[in-house]
Amino acid sequence: MTKKINKVEPERLLRFSKLAAMTGGFSMLLLEIRFQHRAALVDDWRPWIPIVFCSLMIYLIPVAGIFWHKEGKMLLIGAFCLTMVLGMIGVYFHSDGHLIEHLMELMRVWIIPPKEGAEIAAHYPPILAPLAFVGLGAIGLLFCLDSPLILSEVRVHAKVEPQVEAQMSVES
Repeated sequence: MTKKINKVEPERLLRFSKLAAMTGGFSMLLLEIRFQHRAALVDDWRPWIPIVFCSLMIYLIPVAGIFWHKEGKMLLIGAFCLTMVLGMIGVYFHSDGHLIEHLMELMRVWIIPPKEGAEIAAHYPPILAPLAFVGLGAIGLLFCLDSPLILSEVRVHAKVEPQVEAQMSVES
């Protein structure tokens, strides 16, 4: 009986580590965003969106981890998809609707001498910074979908014929 209590399942330990890493990622992102948005928080409501979202994710991830097999995983999949959407919305907000113009200016520094590039002053927030949310959401999705159970569910829903499935495994 005591051996069973002391023994930690490797899969559970790995899941705990992944969830802890994701919680840490959102914590670091929260600290950075709160600092970088310090002046904008006074004038506008939009800079509060990533701050509130990161704060919610810091609590949601461990709670969903507790209920992993009871829809916790599905909750996190939805939350990580929402994280990616938030990142794309952030890129739009940071570019003020002029994404292509700002990207062209961003790329211009690669074709001019460094001395001239140092003289360019950006009068807008960093447009690619919100892509950190897209990356963190993608990593979270990979963590959630990295499971043999998910792959078997995909096969069941795809209704792959046994002959085709055998042929696919032989080709791999």
